[in-house]
Amino acid sequence: MTDMGLEIKDAPEEPFEKIGERRVEAVEELKVINLSEDDEKTTKIGTTMRPSTEEHLIQFLKKNKEVFAWTMTDLHGISPDVITHKLSVNPSAKPPNGKWRLCIDFTDLNKACPKDPFPLPRIDILVDSTSGCEMLSFLDAYQGYNQIPLAPEDQEKASFVTDQGVFCYNVMPFGLKNAGATYQRLVNHMFQNQIGRNMEVYIDDMLVKSEKEQDHIKDLEAIKAQVLADFVVELAYDEASISTPTWSVYVDGSSTSTGSGAGVALESPQGDKFEYAIKLDFPSSNNEAEYEAFLAGCELALAAGAKRIVIYSDSQLVVNQVQGSYEARDEKMAKYFSKAKNMLGKFEEASVVQVSRANNATADQLAKLASSMAAIRSRKIIFISSERAAIEEPEEVICIDPTL
Repeated sequence: MTDMGLEIKDAPEEPFEKIGERRVEAVEELKVINLSEDDEKTTKIGTTMRPSTEEHLIQFLKKNKEVFAWTMTDLHGISPDVITHKLSVNPSAKPPNGKWRLCIDFTDLNKACPKDPFPLPRIDILVDSTSGCEMLSFLDAYQGYNQIPLAPEDQEKASFVTDQGVFCYNVMPFGLKNAGATYQRLVNHMFQNQIGRNMEVYIDDMLVKSEKEQDHIKDLEAIKAQVLADFVVELAYDEASISTPTWSVYVDGSSTSTGSGAGVALESPQGDKFEYAIKLDFPSSNNEAEYEAFLAGCELALAAGAKRIVIYSDSQLVVNQVQGSYEARDEKMAKYFSKAKNMLGKFEEASVVQVSRANNATADQLAKLASSMAAIRSRKIIFISSERAAIEEPEEVICIDPTL
């Protein structure tokens, strides 16, 4: 208890929602500055500093604008050799059926995870540490949560279902218990030589402090040069040494007198398979149906997050046109060809391989299923499964009461 009768409590363990809802406002008016010709690359600075300090600060920010993560492509992730987030689920907390239910609500999952005892900084101590400082810079690194890898053995537990299939997080998502402690471990490692001297860090909220206003640029340069640059060089992923996994995409089209359809079978690098039967509600030739399947396969692969794909098709025309061996002379085929080349350009790497129909059986079956659906239309059909042939006699079972 303090002299004023106010109890000082430990900082909350999980800051995600509650702290985010009560963000404090700046004590001085802020103004927006552009760091480049792109109007979207902006930040805010205070308006009460000396003009010379403001000029130096703006020059420093523009010079180091590459430090900011402006887009998702600027976020390269943290190496699992540095840190991973582990759930440490209590084995006795498994669901009764032994399987994890797939949902994105982590309430039950968090209940099954023991609390991480790693201590978070006390807010009151952090505030006191800034006393007497003439200048402060605040950084919000909330995007760092999704850069910490989730332990491979725990990814299944963070699965969720969408209309495109079942997916799982391979990085630490918001809402997981102990995520704050994991993040604090990371930043303590990153800024071990600065924390307490010219920097303070509470999970994803970072503060650079200077006792003298004229020293603030030097402190910012020290943080960037001695910590951030070294961390990027030594600890971030070596992208050149990491090969992006390749997805397999099997496609086939079918056109009959009753209707047309497309079949797509996706196979992830981990061996997961996703099958799609697509009914085409418009007239199309067999070659057009083949192209529709090709384009649908590309779109589904993009939606699944694939960056490298190999497309397998048994259509000689489509494969040879896409590879450049055949020329698309027909106006409609030329449009399909142009669309296909545009879709392939959205991947880091894409190749097309012609296979026999026997080696494309799954996509062929899906395409025929989809084309047959057109003939069914709105008719009501009851599907019945028969366990034995009609000429087989059912077995007679005699029940004996064991109490007799």
